[in-house]
Amino acid sequence: MQSDMIESCAAQFAHAHLTGQIDALPLLPETAEDAFAIQSATIARLGVVGGWKHGLIGGRDLACAPILKAEVHHSGTLQPHLRGLRIEVETAFLLGKDIAPDATFEAIIDAIDDVHIAFECLRTRFVTPTGHTPLELMADRFTNYSIVIGDAIADWRNRDLAALAITTNFAPAGTRAAPGMSLDQSVDFLGFLARRAAELGLPLSAGQYVITGARLGPIPLTTPGTFHAEINHARVEMTVTAA
Repeated sequence: MQSDMIESCAAQFAHAHLTGQIDALPLLPETAEDAFAIQSATIARLGVVGGWKHGLIGGRDLACAPILKAEVHHSGTLQPHLRGLRIEVETAFLLGKDIAPDATFEAIIDAIDDVHIAFECLRTRFVTPTGHTPLELMADRFTNYSIVIGDAIADWRNRDLAALAITTNFAPAGTRAAPGMSLDQSVDFLGFLARRAAELGLPLSAGQYVITGARLGPIPLTTPGTFHAEINHARVEMTVTAA
């Protein structure tokens, strides 16, 4: 994909993030590298990186997407009730140190400051939420809109992060949490992310949060209200206000 087309796609995504949604891109990304380039160019137009999210291209191939620092919020925040807003319960790794592309397993563990319960708020920048290619969705930063960081999970190094029970006040009855990543799997992903982020010129840095995949959701938020979730006594809460 030519650089002018990458910039054109990024301009549309950046405009849609701030003001609305778009019908279609001027040209579809054909490779993961195209989608990564569009992500990076979009972030450059909107601000700086405050975190990263785990993603899978077509549900298979490991990938990631940057999260805007301006869209990293903390428990108790107010979020607007936007069309198509969905929510996921996640675990978020707070980095206390930079992670180099060649970091060892031990260095990555040492760089983790805490693990928090978090919400990820999802909202596609496309008017029509379905019918898009996996690479379009990746270019749309896997529909990330914002994250909300809650309490730290106590004694996270010695807990089975993949199986911690979740309670919420919004999940429909019978909703079951999905298995999460184990600590070892999360460290492997952070290593992949450190290499990919460096290649994009957006190094994995202290103070950033990394979310590692939905434990519960996505669940559509069809009405305003206050929503909360708990994992092992750690709580996250946000209030969605009327638009």
